Amino acid sequence: MIVRLIAVLGLNDGEFPRIGHDDGLDLMPRHARIGDRDTRNDDRYLFLETLMAARTRLHLSYHHEGAQDGKPRNPAAPLAELLAWLASRLGDARPWFVAHPLQPFDDACFDGRDPRLSSFSREYAAMVRVQDTDAERFVARERPAPGSDHAHVVPLARLLRYFRDPAADLLRDRLKLRLDALDADQAAQREPLTATPDPQARLPQRLLTMLLARGEFAAPAQAPDWLRLSGQLPAGALGRQAYRAMADKVDALLQVAADDPDLARGLPPRAPVAIDRTIGAHRVQGTVARVHAGARGWLLFDAFPGKAMADLDFRARLPLFIEWALLRLAYPEQPLRVCLLTMPKKDKTPRWDALLNAVDPIARRDDLQRRLSRLIALWQTAERQPLAYLPKTAWAAATHDEDKRVAAMHSAWTSSSHRTGERDYAPGYAQWLARGIDPVDPHGAEAQSLIATATMLRDLIGFADFESAS
Repeated sequence: MIVRLIAVLGLNDGEFPRIGHDDGLDLMPRHARIGDRDTRNDDRYLFLETLMAARTRLHLSYHHEGAQDGKPRNPAAPLAELLAWLASRLGDARPWFVAHPLQPFDDACFDGRDPRLSSFSREYAAMVRVQDTDAERFVARERPAPGSDHAHVVPLARLLRYFRDPAADLLRDRLKLRLDALDADQAAQREPLTATPDPQARLPQRLLTMLLARGEFAAPAQAPDWLRLSGQLPAGALGRQAYRAMADKVDALLQVAADDPDLARGLPPRAPVAIDRTIGAHRVQGTVARVHAGARGWLLFDAFPGKAMADLDFRARLPLFIEWALLRLAYPEQPLRVCLLTMPKKDKTPRWDALLNAVDPIARRDDLQRRLSRLIALWQTAERQPLAYLPKTAWAAATHDEDKRVAAMHSAWTSSSHRTGERDYAPGYAQWLARGIDPVDPHGAEAQSLIATATMLRDLIGFADFESAS
């Protein structure tokens, strides 16, 4: 099938319609007569002819933002009039308007959020995040099998997104109450002015994963181009300071990776695994994206530069536990190892990932089914009890004795001069969700519900003494 497309590029204000330039040699503007050609009117008429000639598809483009300063730019007058006319007929909804990023290596071209923005360039893909996608880029979107009950299908991506950031999932994704103007996704539009990079960008993780994938076990002395040109590091000495601090954390974990038998030759290639598993009355469908195909089997891998295992709260542990349990249930015979790169501990207590690796998936099949069912039930009831789970605060409640629990919860929830509490995480969904109440008030029902949920989650992801596991 042939699709006919008419495309007009460069409809920028000041460039179209054209302005005549005669350098003083053209006498027609100074001695105008009826019937003389007018460049601006000709261009406007050509624009109208183009609109009338389009039968199947029409593509009109202009520079929406300045390439030097990123500030909004106006379209050409004829295009602005067309946009205003469309708005008067169709309202604020603009499905026909696509704002493309300025750079071809922008995250928006690879994160899959808008199917109209895409890129197939491997070189540009290497310059953006290599983790943290809800699903692998070129894996088909999950669909229920024929005859399945849509009400009982649980998308894995949504389940993981809730346990990573419940406040944003409830408000932004379910209730459509958005804080886009304050969203961390907008951080790339602002120049960083401190030596501490935005933690949401996960720059150390991306640097470490990229080096491991190449089999390199030392960070380069200078920031690589994909990082230096990304605009996520400050300029000059501050940028060099920020990169050096990042590289030190990465180097420390690369030394740990060099001693790991599955990573000694580098990180194996990624091999996303499709999941379609019935858990009780629900059917979980999706893709586990952070699986790597090693010589000895699958590797469920993640890295946390600068953090010890005890620093990982429910935000990191619960999504990984869900992915691990689903893989164990769906592929019990497949060799699988959880590998979490964290700073080594001086004591000899068992690591949490080691405890998961010691579980027999066949003998514990029913137990894993029960644990996942409880987690799905919590996700389903979140709209009725939204404050029953706050990852960082709940982790503090689950890992401290009763006499220290309230103080630990308060420290995790509120900010101080040297750290940011969960309540103040940008762009502010947690604070918005908890407005008017105090979820760490020891005498409040919300705090008691939070403690009960934290205790349940602690038991669901633990297979031995929890204190020694953390």
